[in-house]
Amino acid sequence: MIESIKTNKTAASFAVAFLVALFIMLGMQGCSVNRLVKHDVPAEMQALNGGESKVSLADSPFLRERFLFQVETNLNQFDMAAEEAAIFAEILNSAVSFGVQELGTSALPGGTALLGILGMLGALYLPKPGSAQSLMKEKEASFNEGMKRAKAGPE
Repeated sequence: MIESIKTNKTAASFAVAFLVALFIMLGMQGCSVNRLVKHDVPAEMQALNGGESKVSLADSPFLRERFLFQVETNLNQFDMAAEEAAIFAEILNSAVSFGVQELGTSALPGGTALLGILGMLGALYLPKPGSAQSLMKEKEASFNEGMKRAKAGPE
């Protein structure tokens, strides 16, 4: 047999290559090729992949689902924050402006805040409860004091 290998080196090389290829294929038959083949991961998705820049073809659908879930979660949080900000802006808008449709304008600058401040300033000049009775007592006491002085005569 060694003589035939020495005389026909091409056939022997072909046989050895065939056997090596056969053993490699038999060894890989139990392996998942999808685990061996890898592709690039975009930079935005690398954090979800443990910082790896490549992912196997078998893990690719799972990474995609995780990324979509994270994007949807972030989008929902962003939308909720935008809604809350819009509500706060409406509250602020209603606090600083009120409509004056009769004048043909949509808002008066200062609005409710200005109206509230002017109302508080105006309230300073309103009589307080019980101040009328107190004023009457003071006038009566002053009148009585004046009558006493008039009866006493000039000093």
